[in-house]
Amino acid sequence: CTISAYTTVQLEVNDPGCIKETLKELGYVFEEYAEAQQLEGYGGDKRQQKAHIIVRRKHVGAAANDVGFVKNSNGKYDLLISEYDRRAGTQSSNFMKKFNQLYAKHRFLKEVKSKGWTVTSKKTTKDGKLKIRVMT
Repeated sequence: CTISAYTTVQLEVNDPGCIKETLKELGYVFEEYAEAQQLEGYGGDKRQQKAHIIVRRKHVGAAANDVGFVKNSNGKYDLLISEYDRRAGTQSSNFMKKFNQLYAKHRFLKEVKSKGWTVTSKKTTKDGKLKIRVMT
């Protein structure tokens, strides 16, 4: 059994609420901790890497490791994902694209709400772009 090393992917995200909304929309069950907790590998082994928001391996895929989001001192979050899951199991190339798009959507909608604006329409174009119309 080979242990897959974890990779840190620097993200431009800093809103844990929007991270959680994005994970929910993608269909992932997650856990959140004020104090970062250890990630687990494929065999249930505890890893050195710790995260504040964790998608446990059982929710990632059959042969997966935990995936986590860890908050840095600069307030941004990094994604901790194993090399194996990045290459294989979690549809990760697709995951990163979808995650970034949905996170941006949730940040935008949060901003719209904070300004008291109203979303008048939301639609996805044939090429996968999301168009949101707002009334100020």
